[in-house]
Amino acid sequence: MSAAFPWLSALAVLLALAFVVWPMLRRERSAAATRTQLLREQLDALKSAHAAGLVSDEDFARRRDALSAEALAVIDAPATVAARPKSAVITSVLLVLVIPVATDLVYELIGTPNAMAF
Repeated sequence: MSAAFPWLSALAVLLALAFVVWPMLRRERSAAATRTQLLREQLDALKSAHAAGLVSDEDFARRRDALSAEALAVIDAPATVAARPKSAVITSVLLVLVIPVATDLVYELIGTPNAMAF
């Protein structure tokens, strides 16, 4: 067996770890970003309804002003950064330690490790 097998299997384990650990460690979108996106969608829907004639000019102006006031309130609110839960960090560290060892043990039990003799 060539020397490429251990490297390719290590790469596969690292890729599997990335798929498992990355979602746990990345930060969530802030509530302000989510709320801003929702306000944009509401404004787009209001513009579409106004263009289709479903909303009068006065009602459109009133609702647009209300959405603008909400957007300003979101901007003026203090920014909070979503912290990673401690449990996510601990779980990630454990997975990074356990998955490679478990993969090696499973290969030792089920695979053909003697085939890698150089």
